[in-house]
Parts: sequence; structure tokens; C-alpha cells
Amino acid sequence: MEYDHQEREERVRREREIYEGYIRAAGAAVQSETLENLSEFGSHSALAMYYASKELREDMLSLERLVKRTSATQDLHSMKVELLNKIVVRMRDTKEMQS
Repeated sequence: MEYDHQEREERVRREREIYEGYIRAAGAAVQSETLENLSEFGSHSALAMYYASKELREDMLSLERLVKRTSATQDLHSMKVELLNKIVVRMRDTKEMQS
């Protein structure tokens, strides 16, 4: 029983690290679309999507599509920020449900 608890705790910790890495990389890509930031976002995104629920994955894919758009308008930037905030809230809610 204790082994199961430790295993669950390790899985939750690992998922939290993955989601936190995704959030940092997504935030950097939204704020500054350098090749390095976009590459980092892509690698974190693929890993985070593996653990994400279907609904969360859909939002994450939408954010990827928005980040790939090169238009520098304020409206597009606002859309990216709002969607990232929605994703962060969903990730937090998911984490709280697992606890």
C-alpha cells in the first residue's frame, strides 16, 4: 500500500514538472517568438500533451497554431495570452483533482 502511495506521489510530481515546463516554455514563446523559445515550446508541448486530458489537449493544440502564426498584431498576442491563461487554469484544476 505504501509502495502504491509513493508511486502515485512520484507520478503526480513528474506530471507537475512537465506541466510547469510547458507553462514556462509557452509563456516564453508567447512573449518572445525566437527560434529557441519556439523550439523549447514545441518539445515541452509534445510531452505535456501526452499527459493532458482531451479537452486540455485541444486548447494546447490551438495555442500551438496561434504561436505559429507570425502576425504581430496586439489582438493575436492577446488571444495567445488568454488561451495560455485558460490552459494554466485547467492544468491547475486537473492537478487539484488528482490530489
